[in-house]
Amino acid sequence: MAKCLTLLLYTGLVWCCFNNTPAYCLANETDRLALISFKVSIDKDPFGALSSWNDSLHYCDWKGVMCSRRHQDRVIKLDLRSQGLVGSLSPHIGNLSFLRSIVFENNSFHDPIPQEIGRLFRLRRLYLNNNSFGGQIPKNLSSCSNLKELNLIDNHLTGNIPGELGYLAKLQALGLGQNNFSGTIPPSLGNLSSLSIISLSYCNLHREIPVEISRLQGLTYVHLTNNNLSGKIPSGLFNISTIYVLTVAYNKLHGRISSDTGSSTFALTNLQYFSLTTNRFTGMIPASLSNASRLETVNFLGNSFTGPMPKDLGKLSHLQYFSFGVNRLQDDFSFISSLTNCTSLQYIQLGRNLLRGSLPDSIANLSTKMRWLSMADNQVQGSIPSGIGNLINLTALYMGYNQLSGPIPETIGKLHKMQELYFEGNSLTELPSSLGNLSLLNRLHVEQNNIYGSIPSSIGNLHNLLELNIAYNNLSGSIPPEIMSLSSISISLNLAHNGLTGALPSEVGSLKNVAELDLSNNKLSGPIPNSLQSCLSLERLVLGGNSFDGEIPTTLRELRGLRELDFSQNNLSGSIPSYLGNLQLEKLNLSFNHLHGEVPMEGVFRNRSAISVVGNSDLCGVRGTIGYVAPEYGLGDRASTEGDMYSYGILLLEMFTGKRPTDNVFKDTMSLHSFVECALPNQVMEIVDPCIRSEHDPKTWFKDTLVSVLRIGAACSMDSPRDRMQIQVVANFSNDVVYVQSWMFGCCMVGGGLCRGPDIPSSIIEAGRSRLARPRLKPSKGYRFRDPSVDMAFRSPTADY
Repeated sequence: MAKCLTLLLYTGLVWCCFNNTPAYCLANETDRLALISFKVSIDKDPFGALSSWNDSLHYCDWKGVMCSRRHQDRVIKLDLRSQGLVGSLSPHIGNLSFLRSIVFENNSFHDPIPQEIGRLFRLRRLYLNNNSFGGQIPKNLSSCSNLKELNLIDNHLTGNIPGELGYLAKLQALGLGQNNFSGTIPPSLGNLSSLSIISLSYCNLHREIPVEISRLQGLTYVHLTNNNLSGKIPSGLFNISTIYVLTVAYNKLHGRISSDTGSSTFALTNLQYFSLTTNRFTGMIPASLSNASRLETVNFLGNSFTGPMPKDLGKLSHLQYFSFGVNRLQDDFSFISSLTNCTSLQYIQLGRNLLRGSLPDSIANLSTKMRWLSMADNQVQGSIPSGIGNLINLTALYMGYNQLSGPIPETIGKLHKMQELYFEGNSLTELPSSLGNLSLLNRLHVEQNNIYGSIPSSIGNLHNLLELNIAYNNLSGSIPPEIMSLSSISISLNLAHNGLTGALPSEVGSLKNVAELDLSNNKLSGPIPNSLQSCLSLERLVLGGNSFDGEIPTTLRELRGLRELDFSQNNLSGSIPSYLGNLQLEKLNLSFNHLHGEVPMEGVFRNRSAISVVGNSDLCGVRGTIGYVAPEYGLGDRASTEGDMYSYGILLLEMFTGKRPTDNVFKDTMSLHSFVECALPNQVMEIVDPCIRSEHDPKTWFKDTLVSVLRIGAACSMDSPRDRMQIQVVANFSNDVVYVQSWMFGCCMVGGGLCRGPDIPSSIIEAGRSRLARPRLKPSKGYRFRDPSVDMAFRSPTADY
């Protein structure tokens, strides 16, 4: 290829000299041949962008090429944006000495940026963003002394940001975001006196924001999101009145924003977008924030701000997005009244603070443009104001885990655009029939309240519903067939822990897309309907704790995706279906029925499933439960109390170590039992589940309790049945077991899900509720927030540009 290009250059030069003066020829051919070398370096041209680059046209007429009018035939601009080009950038581009603008954004260029670009001293605009350039930024770009715009965003650049960029005295816009740098922000950037826009987000930058940046008094746009920056924001930044976008979200910055005295007063009077999301800022939110009268978005989510809310927020007449969630703010809700002056307000996120008191009636006077409202996980008391129905454009309302009481108002039915409604974890008493008017609703959560009466059949009108959770209430009556006919439900239908009676409607077969169906711990009766076979997407079917009778339907063999099956504590009879062995079950609970026969081994053994068949007195054999079932069962022994104690002990050890007895680490002579026994008592904290050891730093008293619990587990799981601790002895230590399990459940509730290990039994959940009514722990990796709106806000594309 190199020989062919050399020959092409020589041939073209000879041809030109026969037809023009040598000086003209040299200048003319330099640009043309540089363009040809550019084309040669392109591997793929899917849209034919370079198809016109041939001898049938003068190169100034080639697509994407612009030549100068003053300097005949000299290329001044290359614009090949969004052409799908794949290849490297030829170093011969440095020969286009009259180039003022290079725009190659949104292609697939790879390999390093050629050093030869540094020769283009006339270059004003370099756009190589949205490509795959690698290597380091060429230091000699600093020789492009007329450069005004440099955009290298979204590539694979590495190394340090060159301090030499500080020599680009005319630079107005610098974009280096979404690369893989490993250094710091060069203090020399403070020399760029003409700089207006600086975007260094998603760059893996660390250490402090250099104080020299504060010298750039013409800054308008500062984007430093998603790095590892630490230290404080230079106070001088808050005095640059020209800034309209300032975001330092997702870093490790700390300190206070500003005081309201002296020179540190918040003075960003032109600020429109302000985000400090997910840092470590402390102190009060400055009252002078209201001086930023043009503010449209303010996002302080995920810090440690304290004190009351600013009282003059009503001055922010342009405010649209308002997020102070996941902080430590302490106030009542009187500030809501001031927000009613913000007629453009669309989004309020106040979840997971220490806000207390009743919601004022003035909430009804918030902007009718409101789309998102979250006050979850605070200390909101009293009833939900009926005026909430005035917010007719709301699509999401998060009020979970507060102290709300009384009925959900009928006016909720006016919110026809509502898509997500979360009222879980309160003391609400009634579900309004008007819920059926919310035709766009896709998530409804009212679990863990005191709701009584029957389930409104109008919920069956919600044909866009994906998830319905009314568990842990005081509902009675039968399950409306209309709800079981909601084929839209695909995530979960959970009516567990209520007082529902009657049969499971045959319409349950309409739930063709549901992944989880939990009707456990009610008073349902009658046979399990064969129509369940139509629920082909089911992964979790939990019907335990009811009064179902008859046999387990053979039609369930069609549920190939089933992973958990719980028919425990019912009145089922007959033989255990052989098809269970063909399912890929991970959990199977058939305990406390009168069932007989063997649990098939094939499928469950392959997946090392946890199987419980305790209390089935006619059971002839238990297979496929290696690690959980007592060793003597493998010798043909019948089910016994001692065998049950073995299973209990193993499950106890699994719960607190986070390890299954079938884990690969247990082989040869090592087992879960011996693993724990060897660690007792002094090395207990080395073997317990890391979510206990590292996340919550238990004290000495708690370690002693753990030792007690693990000793029970070890004593119950001895190989010999006669050596195992008996249930009467275990009962003497039940307080320790329940307390530790309750503590773990409390930790899990903060995260909104279960800790690693087995599911926690309902009895432990109830104990956890009474012992840890409202635990509060700092969120950490591995946990989800109880308020789903917080999860969404952390990932929301609207959270930062």
